[in-house]
Amino acid sequence: MNWGYPLLGTLVLLFPGLCAWLGLRSGSRIDYLSPLPDRPNSTSTLFVILAGALLAHVVGAGLFAVQELYCRRAPCLRLPVDPNVYKAMLRHDQVFAGTSTAIALALLFFTLLGLLSAASFQRVARSVPLSAVMRPELHGWVRMIAAGTANPDRLVIASVLTRTGHNGRFAGYEGIVHQFTLDEDEVVAMIVLAEADRFLIEIGDTAASRHHVEDRSMSLVQLQQAEIANVAFDVIDLRALRQPA
Repeated sequence: MNWGYPLLGTLVLLFPGLCAWLGLRSGSRIDYLSPLPDRPNSTSTLFVILAGALLAHVVGAGLFAVQELYCRRAPCLRLPVDPNVYKAMLRHDQVFAGTSTAIALALLFFTLLGLLSAASFQRVARSVPLSAVMRPELHGWVRMIAAGTANPDRLVIASVLTRTGHNGRFAGYEGIVHQFTLDEDEVVAMIVLAEADRFLIEIGDTAASRHHVEDRSMSLVQLQQAEIANVAFDVIDLRALRQPA
C-alpha cells in the first residue's frame, strides 16, 4: 500500500465521519437492547459516514469563517501561516505543509472535530424525537417491550423454548428480560434472563404440555440464537397486581 498524500488526506477527511458512525452506534445501545448490526456493504452505514464527515467539515469550515470575520474587526494572534486547513488543502499550500507546527495543529483540529462529531451523533441517537430514525430496532414488535422496560411499573417476562431435548421433551427457561440482541432480520440473536426458572415442554402427537422443574431460580441465563427455538414475551403491569381485588 502506498501511503501517499491522497490516502492520508482521505483518511483524515473521513475520520469525523467514522467518529459520527461510532457515536451513533454508541448512542443506540441501551441497557437491555443492543443496536441492530450493520449489514455487510451497507449503504446506510456508508451514508452515515459520508454525511457525518460532510456535516463535521461544514462546522469546521464555518468556525474558520467566523474566526476570519472576527480577525478583520479585532486584533488576533498572528501566526506564520494561515491556520485554515481547508484553504491549505484546496490550494495545495506548500508553506503550510512545510511547517511542523501547522501540521500538528491541523491534525489536532481534525481530532477534535472527530470527537465533537462522535459526541453530537451520540446525543442525537439518544434523543426521543429522532429515535425513529436513529434507533429503528425500537419500533415494530419491539416497541411494547421497550415501553415495558422503560416503565418501572411494568415487568417484561420472556419464555424461551430451546432446541435441547430428548424423546419429545425440550428444555425451556422463563425469567425477567435483562438484555437481548436482534440480528439484521429482527430475530432474537441472544437473550439474557434474570431470576430464570427451568421447565420442560413435552410435545405429543396432538398437544404440548409444560412440566415444571423443581429447582432454584438461576440469577442469569444467556441463550444464543443457535439454542433458541422460540421466544414469547409478556409485559406485566405491576400496578394492577398491587391493587386489591
